[in-house]
Formats: sequence, C-alpha cells, structure tokens
Amino acid sequence: MGLQKGKTTELKCSHNVVDDNKINDSLVTDAAFVFVSRDPVGLGPTPVNPLKIESPEDQHYFSKGAANTEMRKRFEENNLFRTLPNKEESELLHRQFLASVESRVFRGETDNRLVAARGGIYARDTQSENVMICHPEDKNLNNKIFGGRMMRQAFEHAWGVAMLHCRGRPRLVCIDDIWFRKPVDIGSLVQFVALVSSDTWDVYIVQAKRRSVKCFG
Repeated sequence: MGLQKGKTTELKCSHNVVDDNKINDSLVTDAAFVFVSRDPVGLGPTPVNPLKIESPEDQHYFSKGAANTEMRKRFEENNLFRTLPNKEESELLHRQFLASVESRVFRGETDNRLVAARGGIYARDTQSENVMICHPEDKNLNNKIFGGRMMRQAFEHAWGVAMLHCRGRPRLVCIDDIWFRKPVDIGSLVQFVALVSSDTWDVYIVQAKRRSVKCFG
C-alpha cells in the first residue's frame, strides 16, 4: 500500500524474479494503482480510513505515494487544455513544423507545403480504430463495465498499432497513465482510437483513447 489520503487510495505493486527464495535484481513489473472510494448509496466519493504508519518501510511507501499524488496534481495543472506550451515545448513544436515544410519557389512565390520527413509517415496515418460491445459478463460490483476490461482492450489495441508501424513484434516497456474519466454502462459501444504519437530508432509511443456510446435507455 502506498498512500491513503482523503478519498483516494494508492496501491503499489512490484513483481521481481524469485530464484531459490531470493529476490534478484530483475524487476518484472512496477505499477501504482489509484482508487477512489465511492459511496455505496450515493453517487459521489467518500472518505477512506487513514493508514497507520508503524515502520520505516511503511513511511517509505507512504512518502512515495504522497510524491505521486503531487506529481498527478502538477500533471493536471500543466494539462494542455489548461496551460499554454512553455518556451521549450514551443521551440520543439516549431522545429518539428520546419522539418515538415518543403519550401519551393513556384512562379516567383514561395510555396510552403507540409510533407512527411524522408522515409516517414504522418502520425494520423498510423491511426487505427475498433469498437467493442459491452456485455453483462464484463460488469463489476456497481453494474458498470470492469475497468480491467477497458485496460486490456486499450493495451491490445495500442500493441497492435505499434506492431503494424514497426513491422515486427514490439515489447512493452511501460504504461505511463490510464485515466478513467467516466464509468461505462452495460450495452454501450466503446470506440478505441490509437496512433503512434512519437518514435525514435527503437521506441514507439502509442496513445490509445476510448469513447463510449450508450445505445439504450
């Protein structure tokens, strides 16, 4: 357990390779899950019981959870929908724009046309979409679609997009953030959209989003 504060709980989970009852240095999985406590009667969140910190190890994980909470707050504050790009981000966008513009003299005028980099493709050309029908067998205790089902579908879709882009079998390195904005009702159609937003020689960043449509009721 990492942190319990207010109405949220952060759960820390790590998996190491175990050999002869000894944990070696090979870390397999390291993840932090954030849960919001829901009122079983009402519709809003409810406070959770605070953790009792007793050992230095407890304090270590509690401090890491508090740091993660502050990081999420800064992420929300720096959201592109709320904050303009800073100087460094603006310069990066400008360099990428110049790299995608081909200047030619045409009839005495400069004709600027957007082109893909040599040997490259536009991010929009990597986009892929699919639709999932939400069945009752995927419901949770609140009669909504289980979040793990959404996570798996988004991961598989993003993995497939990366595979098509690199023409090989990709290996998952990390998943930065997964945000559950709203619950998904049973019977809804969920549309998943994924595209390659950035790449280097051997690393591809794929963004996956979903949009649910309630067809009945």
